[in-house]
Amino acid sequence: MTDQPAATTSRKHRLRISHAAWFLLACVAVGGWFALSLRSQERLVRVPTVVVPVPAFYVLTDADVHLEWMPEARVPTASLRAYPARARILTLRRLAPDAPIPEAALGPEAGGLAGQLQVVGVPASPAMALSGRLRAGDHVDVIATAGLTRLKNVLVVSVDHVSDRSRPFSIVLALPAARNDMLDKELGTGAVTLIRR
Repeated sequence: MTDQPAATTSRKHRLRISHAAWFLLACVAVGGWFALSLRSQERLVRVPTVVVPVPAFYVLTDADVHLEWMPEARVPTASLRAYPARARILTLRRLAPDAPIPEAALGPEAGGLAGQLQVVGVPASPAMALSGRLRAGDHVDVIATAGLTRLKNVLVVSVDHVSDRSRPFSIVLALPAARNDMLDKELGTGAVTLIRR
C-alpha cells in the first residue's frame, strides 16, 4: 500500500512539471507572436509619388502625381508630404515612379507653363538681375536685342552669383523646347533684355 501513494505522488509531480512547461511554452509563443505583430504593423503614411518616370525640367501637374501608402520608415525626412492641388511645379531632376518625391527635386511654381522645358543660363548684369531682387519662380519676358525675338512668360529657375565682375549673376531660365537658334546664341552671350512680369 505504501507503493501506490508514492507512484501517485510521482505521477502528480510529473504532471505538475509538464503543466508548468506547457504554460511556459504558451507564454513564450504568445509573447513572440505579440512582438512580431507589433513589428509588422509599421505606421503607414500616404505620400505623393509620380505615376511614370518624369524627366528633369518637366512641369509636374496633378495628373502626374498620385498618393501611395508606404511604411513611414521608407519615407526620407526631406520628402514631399503633400502635393498642392492644381499646382504646376518644375522638376529639377528625374523622378522615379512609386518613390517618395524629394523636396530638393522640385523647383519653383511654373505658372501657366506645361510639358518639357529646357534650361539656359544667361550671364547677367546687376541691372538684368534687378540688383539681386530677381528670384526663382519669377516670370519674365525675354527680348533678344539683335533679332528682336520675344518670349513671353519665361520661368526663372534660379539666380546665382558668379565671379565675373561685368556680369556677376547667372540667371537660369526654363524655355520652351521649340525656339529660335538665334535666341539661344543671344541668351548665351547675355545680349537679351529681361522684363519681369
